Amino acid sequence: MVKKMFKLKDHITIIQNFVCTNKARLDMLLGQIPDMAKAFGDAKFIVNYNTEKNLEIIKKCYKDNVKNLEFHNDLTKDWGKTMLNLLKNCETERVAYFCEDFEYLNKHERWKNIFEEVVEKDVNFLVFSKIEKYAKREEYVKNYEHGENIYLYNSKSSPSEVLSVDAMYKKDFLIERLNEYVNCVSDKSPVAYEKYYKGKQGIRRFDMSCAIPKEVVALSYNPDGQREGVEEATSWRLLQVIKDYNFNVEPQQQSWQLDFMPQEHSVPWAAEQKAALEQIEARHDLLRKKNNAGEQG
Repeated sequence: MVKKMFKLKDHITIIQNFVCTNKARLDMLLGQIPDMAKAFGDAKFIVNYNTEKNLEIIKKCYKDNVKNLEFHNDLTKDWGKTMLNLLKNCETERVAYFCEDFEYLNKHERWKNIFEEVVEKDVNFLVFSKIEKYAKREEYVKNYEHGENIYLYNSKSSPSEVLSVDAMYKKDFLIERLNEYVNCVSDKSPVAYEKYYKGKQGIRRFDMSCAIPKEVVALSYNPDGQREGVEEATSWRLLQVIKDYNFNVEPQQQSWQLDFMPQEHSVPWAAEQKAALEQIEARHDLLRKKNNAGEQG
């Protein structure tokens, strides 16, 4: 029997509900929407932009790049209730929520392989945040079941106590969580959702299959140039991002690697961290251009 070809649109819907009024974030978002569209290919996007500022330019960017798009401008200042309304139009078993500040580091095939394994192994929850911490430290990795593209674990032994918003959920489970949340909290931001689902209220109170990608496939961006996980990640971990691009390090760059390889893999001090990140940024820009050129070639 021939195995049916896996198509993201049959299994995953991308959901976003956000505002973007900061110039640095806007520039980053407009640069990432094309990458996001390529990464998730034929999957349906359901996007709500929750303000009128920058509406037209963001709406146009989505329409110009995303093939299967449902775009809203619902200005209701209750993130949870708006999410429940968006999910009414979701027809897939699973949904993936991404905040607006994510940078997508891998091509469509890597993401498709991750989601295909998630479906095959009936994973309920796939986390996207702090991959560089929870998928790279031996203290966590040794406790996981090793899949091909993902690490698996039960929610009761989750390395984090937070039910992260940046994640893939089974749709019915997310609807249950949102209904519980909106009965207790009314807030315009998803930050309150993670504060609610933390500690005793967090992910460990459930009994379900969870996973995390083995490799860093996305990073969260902040306007000051720092990224989520920097405090936890040493420079050698951030170099994994470069490694993911199959980028050949030139001889003159090897000394740079050694210069910023902290002893015992300890967290680098601020000056080292800043310098390392600046150099990583420069190389990362080259890598993205190289990958884009390769896809167009």
